[in-house]
Order: sequence, then C-alpha cells, then structure tokens
Amino acid sequence: MRRLDLAGEWRLEDLTTGRAAPGRLPGQNYPDLIAAGLIDDPFWGANEAAAQELAGHDFRYRREFDWAAGGEKAVLGIVGLDTFAEVELNGRPVLRGDNAFRTWRADVTGALVEGRNEITITFASPLPRIAAAARRTKLRSVGFGAKAAHARKPQCHFGWDWGPNLPPVGVTGSIMIEVGADRLADVRVAQDHLGGGVNLTVGAEVESAGGGGLWVAATLLGPDGEVVATAQQAADAVGDVSLDLAVARPQLWWPNGLGGQPLYRLTVALARGGDEVDRWEGRLGLRTIELDQPARGRGRGLRFRVNGHPIFAKGADWIPSDTFITRTGRDRLERLIAGAARANMNMLRVWGGGYYESDDFYDLCDQYGVLVWQDCAFACSEYPLAEPSFVESVEAEVRDNVRRLRHHASLALWCGNNEVFMLLPIMGRASKRRHQRFFFETLAGWIRLEDPATPYWPGSPAAARPGGEHLGAADGDSHLWQVWHGMRPIEALGAVPAQFCSEFGLESMPARATVARFTDVAEPALDDPVMEIHQKSVGGNQKILYYILSKYPRPSSFDDLIYLSQLIQAEAIREAVEGWRRATGRSNGALYWQYNDVWPTASWASIDSELRPKALQFRARHFFAPVLVSITPAARGGRLRRALGGGAGGAGGPRPGAGRAGGARAGGRGGGASRAGAAPRPVGLGTREIHAVNDRREAFSGTLLATLSDLSGRPLKTKSWPVELPPATARRVAVFDVAKLLGGLPPAEAHLEAVLTDQSGRVASSASALFVPDRLAALADPGLETAVAVADGLATITLRARRSLARHVMIECRGLDLDVSDNFFDLPVGPPAQVTAPAPDGLTADQLAERLVVRCLNDVPRTSRLSAALIRARIQLKPVSLLSRLIFALQK
Repeated sequence: MRRLDLAGEWRLEDLTTGRAAPGRLPGQNYPDLIAAGLIDDPFWGANEAAAQELAGHDFRYRREFDWAAGGEKAVLGIVGLDTFAEVELNGRPVLRGDNAFRTWRADVTGALVEGRNEITITFASPLPRIAAAARRTKLRSVGFGAKAAHARKPQCHFGWDWGPNLPPVGVTGSIMIEVGADRLADVRVAQDHLGGGVNLTVGAEVESAGGGGLWVAATLLGPDGEVVATAQQAADAVGDVSLDLAVARPQLWWPNGLGGQPLYRLTVALARGGDEVDRWEGRLGLRTIELDQPARGRGRGLRFRVNGHPIFAKGADWIPSDTFITRTGRDRLERLIAGAARANMNMLRVWGGGYYESDDFYDLCDQYGVLVWQDCAFACSEYPLAEPSFVESVEAEVRDNVRRLRHHASLALWCGNNEVFMLLPIMGRASKRRHQRFFFETLAGWIRLEDPATPYWPGSPAAARPGGEHLGAADGDSHLWQVWHGMRPIEALGAVPAQFCSEFGLESMPARATVARFTDVAEPALDDPVMEIHQKSVGGNQKILYYILSKYPRPSSFDDLIYLSQLIQAEAIREAVEGWRRATGRSNGALYWQYNDVWPTASWASIDSELRPKALQFRARHFFAPVLVSITPAARGGRLRRALGGGAGGAGGPRPGAGRAGGARAGGRGGGASRAGAAPRPVGLGTREIHAVNDRREAFSGTLLATLSDLSGRPLKTKSWPVELPPATARRVAVFDVAKLLGGLPPAEAHLEAVLTDQSGRVASSASALFVPDRLAALADPGLETAVAVADGLATITLRARRSLARHVMIECRGLDLDVSDNFFDLPVGPPAQVTAPAPDGLTADQLAERLVVRCLNDVPRTSRLSAALIRARIQLKPVSLLSRLIFALQK
C-alpha cells in the first residue's frame, strides 16, 4: 500500500474576514494566525478576550498536490478532524466530519485527477451548532465549557477553571491518501500468561478487493532486537486471521519503581505474491493487569494488580499539554512523562475533558513505566444520550481509539467519564437512568468487545454499582475537594479514609519566569486584571492567599507569594498522600490534580506551562518514593498549649477521646506496628507517629533513626528501631507522646528528623517535621553557605546551614532553568547537602554562583498573626467562598 502524506504547508483562510495566511496541517488555526502576525499572542496580557472572537469565524485550509493515476483504490484518511468540517477534492465533497476524536476514511478514487489536484477543508464555527443543539436539548453541567457537551470536541476548548476559552479548529493527527485495495484494517494482540511463559494470539482483520495469494506474517523481536517468534498464515480477501506466537522466557514489563520496562516489537505484514502491501508495527510489554475490588463494608475498594502484584497508584491527572495541542511535539511530551517517572509516579490519569492522547504519549508511557488511567471523552456534564446520531458517533469514536491504544503496556484502565455522576441528583429521572445504563452497560460493552483485557471503570468518581455512593470515599474512587473548593484545612484530606483518591489539589503560582510570559509588571498584585485573567478558578487568587496564611507569614513581595504558594501546595498534597500511603491496603491510590498546564497561569499544576517544576514536583519525588518514612502531622484543634498535649488528630493521626500513649514504642513486627491495610490504632492526643511504607516487590529491611534537636542543631534525643517491611506494606514504627518527648523544650524551637536506611546504610527515605505551624516556629538566620563546582558537564551545589535549621530551601538560577536534582528541602545545622544539575553550556563555576539565588522560609519576614486572621476571615465571608464552602460541606 502506498501512502501520500498531505502533512506540511497549507493555506489558511478566514472566511469571515477574508484574511489569509500560511498554514500547516496537522495544525490549528490559532497558531497559524499567531505565526503570520495576524493576531496577538492570546496568552499575553488581556489578549484572550480579543482572540475569543475568532471562535465565531469559519476557516478553510487548502493545498495542491500532484497525483499519478494508476487505477487503484484511493482512500483519504484523517485522524483528529476538529470538528465540523467538510472536505472537498477538486471541488467535489468527499467527507463531512463532526467528531474530533474519530479516524475518518473516505474513498476518493473517483475524485482524483491525473496531475495537479486541490484539497480543501472547510471548518464551520462550532458556536452556532452548539447553540442550536442547546436550544433543542437542555443539558445540565458544572458550568465549564458551557453547552460544549453537544459537540464531540474537547470540552476544555471552551474554557475551564485552569484554561482559556479559545476553541481552535484544524487537524490534530495525520492526513494522508492510501493507495491500494489490500490493507490491514485492524490488528489485535491477546496475551496469555501460563506456566512462566506467554502465548500471544495476534488477530489481523484483512480488507482486499479479492483474488488469492494473500498472506499475513507476524514477527516478534525481543527487547534486545533478536527474533523471538514468527508465524504466518494464508488470508482470505476479507476476514480475520489468527496467529500464535510463544515466548518461553518472557521479560515482564513493570510499572515505574517495581521493575524494568522491556518492550518487544511486533510486526504484522500483509503480503500478496511475495510483495509486502501493508504492515502494522507496535511495541508490546508482556504483563497482566487486573482491577481488584475488595469488599469494604457497604462498598468496594479499588486496587490495581500488575503481574499479580498489588500496587499503590501514585501520580497525577493529565490535561492537554497546550491549549493548541499541535504545538506539542514528542520532545515536550518526553520531558513531561520522564518528569513524572523521575517524581516516582507510576500512573497518569488522562482527564475526560481533553483528548484521547497521541500515539507518542502512550509510547513514552510504555517506555517510562507510567500506567495510564484513560477517561473517555466525557466530563462534568449531562450528554444528549437520547439522540441516536450522537450515540452512534460516540460508538465509532470509542472503537477507533480502543483499537488504536489497546496494545500499549501502559494502558491500565478505560474509565467512562469524569464527574458526570455528580450531576445525577439534578438530572431528570429518564436522563439519570439513561446515563447510568450508558456508562455501566453500553459503553462498557463497546470497550470490552474491542479490548477484553483492560479493566473498565464506569466513571471518576464512581461506585462499583449504579446505585452506589458515587461521591463518597468508601466505595470506588473519590474526588475530594473539601480542601480548596470547600476551604477546609489542608490536614483534612489525608484524614479521609479514601479507597482511591483520583482527584484532589491546591493551587499555586507558576515560576516568576513563567509569569513573565503574560505580564511585564514587576510586582503584580493578586487582584491586578491580568492576574485575574490568568486565574480561571473563581476567587482562586484569594484562596491561594487564604491557604498561605494558614501556615506561613503574609507575603511581603511577589516573589514571596510565588514561593509560599508553592510551599503550601506541596505541603497539602504531601500530607494527603502520606496519610493514604500510611493506610496502604485500605487506600490504594493517590492521583493529585493536576500534573501540567495548558497556558501560563495560576493553577493546580505541579509543572507549569513552560515545563518549570514547582515545589510540589520536587516533593513528589519523596512522598511517592517506593520506600517512604512519614511523620504524622501535628495535632490540631483547640488552643496550642506549650506541651502540645491536646487537640484533634490530624491526617492519619489519633481520634479525639482516645487513650494516651506513654513514651515511645518500637515498631517492626511487634510493638506499635499495625497490620498492612489496617487503620492506625488510636493512640491518644498530643502524639506524633512515624510510619514506614514499602511499595516494592521485595521485602525491605533496615533501621529507622529519629533525632529530636533544637533549631540550632543541638541533638537532644535519639532513638533507633529495626524495620522489617514485607512487599506492599505500611507499618507504624513508633509513637511519641509529644509532651514527654519535648520535656522543657519549647515546641517552637523543636525539630524532629527521621531517617530510614537499608541494610547497607544507604538512606532510603527521610522526613523532617516541626511541632508548630511554620509561621510560629523560631526560625532564625540559618547562616547559609553555598559553594559551586563544575566538572565534566555537571554542576554541584554544596549547601550548609551554620546557625539554624534552614526550612524549605529553594534554589534558582537567574536567567536560566537549572535542572537541579532536589529542591525545597529542609537543611538542618550540620553536614552539608549537595545538589547537582547539568552544567549550563559555557558557564564557569564562578559565573554560575553569581546567578544562583538560594532562599528559605527563614528569609520571609514575619507578619502579624492578627492581620493574617482578619484577611482569612474576610476571604471566608466573600459570597463565592460561602457558596463553595456550603456545597462541599454537604459532601462526606
């Protein structure tokens, strides 16, 4: 089969204004108009508003190409035709599209001519069609992308609470003409793991004009490139062919942190008369994946097993990588996915208001061991499921994407929707039944027909059955927004006994250099118009300040605001994740919202739109580590007494009214250890606990050393415990009565450090904790000393605190993005810490040292606690805050 690739230079016309510009397909209208200078960058300043007007225009792409007629069948194929489009070839209509998620094919044999041909794609504005559909059928939604559920187009194109309202048109995938009657219409691969070996059944669906002499051959290459197995079989003109390949000594594929990611290469070739006419190629990871749903009272848990091993899913929620997705190449995707793996993530959830992602995305997830929870393209809305044409279009969309993606080792789950079930209480009775039947039965049936091996889940959040509690934490997966939207304290998250939390988060500011992508104001205020435009969560900038003031001083500069906002975000997510990991077995997943950004903005992302990691991204490397030591948060509630002997338990901590625990107890296999998956036993008020978690497939054996010091670094008490952890286990190792531990030391001057080492003495994990909120700690000038060395392309930054604990040390480099190995960490007085980074080209150690900026929480000026309390109260009393708090107070 010959293929004529039509990717490349096209001509773009705005049919509403008559303006024209060079264009590219695959591509989208907004980037082409920006490149031509016909519109200003919609990300800058307040330009979004002017750019929104283009969403009401019609556009046309056109190009010419040469064609040599040969009498063979010719088919035009377009992947990602977005959205309401008519394709003409030499003035003859050949294809009409209305679904951006589909693979469109049209026979164009009779429309092609010898020599020069012209192809045009006319995109109608989606707005009139959506408006007309909305007048016919009213759909309930949460308000994002209003009415967009009528169109099979990414809903976030029409605005979300983290992205702009700039719906593009264009082609997001491939566009080509295939020539020839013989083709592989579909290839599917089934794995059967038995007796230590793996049998592959390769199914090929053949299309042909007829005649004999067709053969299908399959070749499997191992990770080292050697041939592992081959098979071939004669094929009919139309029909299915099944081939068997045996792998006697398989190398299994594992998620990140649990083993390697060996990938086999499978080639399926279709030949006629000895000549190859079509081929399919894909990389395979040999593995099994199951969705385990253990009974949990009236509900069911949610846990993934890979190759039979239970895993705690650690990761984040993925949104499109750019507002204009065709600007994302493989390099950008790799930086993001490699960054997830580097942060010890083993799962990304592809959110349902965006795309089924590109082939490159899943290839890279295969390569880096990042499992993919794949939402189908439904989010936060009621859908017109009573319309047969809509359902038929969705069925074709699902078939196309399941067939495209099902062979990927990283594909862990097909999920029906994002937050559709939360609207069930306000849907009409018939619509409610229709939505439950669609997501629990119809959609599930379509997917299982095409991909019986990958688990299916009806929605996120969802219970295991239609009548379950979809918004609760005791059944299935949960979205917990009591923190942020509900304005609860950050400690509230980890205290929720969630089975699997697939959404939770807190906003922060992006890096200063990223803010400069949309404003040149040196010290912008939170309520500056441009700052508000680049904050899509209603009242979001005020909420950021609200949460900062719960733990830290009031920011006295814009740099303070950025720094403190990232700290509070990182602390909120850390406390939640560690709370759930301490209950491994009962809780089995934590995917925070969100991983990435579509434009420069304040948001929940841990990596901003310019790929600059925030504090959360660095902290995730530690709280998602395969082996973790975790100190429970300080007790909260009531007045903070000098001995910290009272107050309500924090995340994962004691419950009010429980008995007191004396002294410190050893854990390990006896003492204070709790069974894997069991809820921590109540140990009384005024306590801190140290837990150890082992996610690995192998048992962990080591030693925990806890050191109590004052902030000047003077050690006061030390104690060690042996730690034995079976695979996939969490245990409580030690419990401290805080009053007894501190003795006469004021809580504001105390610091607790826990270090877990393995049998070789290597540090597996460490944790650092204060005994008061950071704003109350007696942090002094740490006397930070910094030295820089450059050798063999590697920069080494050595840091030492001479006088006091340096809290949350942050390293930046003026004018450069320095890829440091760690950041936002505590540095006690004592031995130095070393951080490494690839050395910037051409910079000496002295030049790098001149650009280096090192700061810590100690440097932030202390402000009035009364002022902070008044600001927080004023933010709480804003109407939008009151409404949001009321809504989320009603959730369990």
